[in-house]
Amino acid sequence: MHSKLLNCSFIIYPHFKNMSNGGSASGQTFQHITTIKLHELEKQRETCVKHVESTLLQAQAAENPVSHLEILLNRITAWSGSGLASLTSPDIRLNDYKAWHHQALNDPSISSSQVLQWISTLESGDSLAVVDDASSDEVPSGSSSVPRSERIEQQDRIQSLIFEPKHVDIPAIETYLTSLFSSTPGATAALDVLR
Repeated sequence: MHSKLLNCSFIIYPHFKNMSNGGSASGQTFQHITTIKLHELEKQRETCVKHVESTLLQAQAAENPVSHLEILLNRITAWSGSGLASLTSPDIRLNDYKAWHHQALNDPSISSSQVLQWISTLESGDSLAVVDDASSDEVPSGSSSVPRSERIEQQDRIQSLIFEPKHVDIPAIETYLTSLFSSTPGATAALDVLR
């Protein structure tokens, strides 16, 4: 099962295997150290891949999209193995996803399609720094980080517009509504019913 959920980016690249310089003692020592390090990195990668597969199996067994999202967030947050600080790329802000999950639990206006979109983003390779093919000798380029940073800035702006409380001048609104609905007795009665 291939997954793009986790950042197993310490995958071994084949060009590291040919770094010794002939038969010299320093070359042999370097080759020995490199071989040991590559073996350790491969074990770390395998541990990461197992965690990814286990996470996906647990998440797919969830009863609903909100539970699926919760399992993903818990498993990604719980990852502590193989020297990685985080399984997600720096562009993914897990605290945002945790807040959205909390909102989805308590707000029935959050649709399952929105939750599925969040799940898709967490599981996609586009949003996570993942290299899932150990035989690949291409290193992911950083050129795509510019659009991601712009997207993150836009997302932060939208979130601030939506979730940050705004100052509302209630007396001014009441005065405006009173002046708007005071032209006829029927309009005044409609305003009273509305209130």
